[in-house]
Amino acid sequence: MIERELALQIARPAATHESLPDGFKDKLVILPFENRSHYAGQWNIGPALARQLTDQLKQADRNIVVENGTPAPSTP
Repeated sequence: MIERELALQIARPAATHESLPDGFKDKLVILPFENRSHYAGQWNIGPALARQLTDQLKQADRNIVVENGTPAPSTP
């Protein structure tokens, strides 16, 4: 079903497609790390490391969209 829908969308004339003004950009989502170090200090090390990494990646390459994410809830 997915392959059929993709084929239909590709076959449509370009006028029916939306285009982004700046083209496509890669997107990277950084999830919080799990604290396996048993660090019990004043700050939550997992999300803090993820935020630090996100900030550094944003500065390193402006062509990539980098965001912090939250993990999806696990289902039992």
